[in-house]
Amino acid sequence: MNGAFVIYNRSPSVTGPKVKPSRLSAKLAVDLQVCVIAVKRLLEIEREGVIVTHQGKGSQVASNPGLGTRMREQEREQHLEPSVRIGTQIGLQPKDLQHRLRATYERLAELRRNSHNRSGDRS
Repeated sequence: MNGAFVIYNRSPSVTGPKVKPSRLSAKLAVDLQVCVIAVKRLLEIEREGVIVTHQGKGSQVASNPGLGTRMREQEREQHLEPSVRIGTQIGLQPKDLQHRLRATYERLAELRRNSHNRSGDRS
């Protein structure tokens, strides 16, 4: 939680002894008038190296080619792994998982097309 303490030490409205990261997130959210999830995500992406903080110079987005792609790949894996784990637990074979993934993809694509078509009808 090093990033949490960097922000803590720089926040003019936070005074007193250092607090636990969960309380810090809540305090910062109130002080900055944003939701706690936004603060937690900010701290998370700082830990991931998306945002770098330089003492006395503030914070900026890291110059890291391919970082966005790697983050999307990590997010995809975080969502696919539980599906594969559950599929394996209920005895699905890889071909069954592929079929179900493709069916879900096609269903969502159809929903997007229908939603897009309906929004186009309103104009």
